[in-house]
Amino acid sequence: MLILKNTNIEVILSKNQTKLMTCLINEINEKKDIINYIWNGKNRKSTENSYGQLVYKTKTLLVKNGFPQDLIMTISTYGLCLNKNYVRVGCSQHKCMVMIYNDPVYFL
Repeated sequence: MLILKNTNIEVILSKNQTKLMTCLINEINEKKDIINYIWNGKNRKSTENSYGQLVYKTKTLLVKNGFPQDLIMTISTYGLCLNKNYVRVGCSQHKCMVMIYNDPVYFL
């Protein structure tokens, strides 16, 4: 689940949508790195198509549920990034925590 700070807006994400958001939260923004993280070296042609569909469906789901249209921003010929105006990652003692509800995820 993803929750927008300072609001009660939340949305349930699929497994690959969660992986996509995990990449973006950890500033893994380059398209090839995102594809590798989510699909782990599977057929390049099919993952290119899957990447495009995943990004589209994720953006659509977020907007449909009240998240800002520019939460996920496309960087032409590079990849994606999160709009830092909407996202806050809490960090303490070399660990960062992002709430993906019912399952806190920790990042080093």
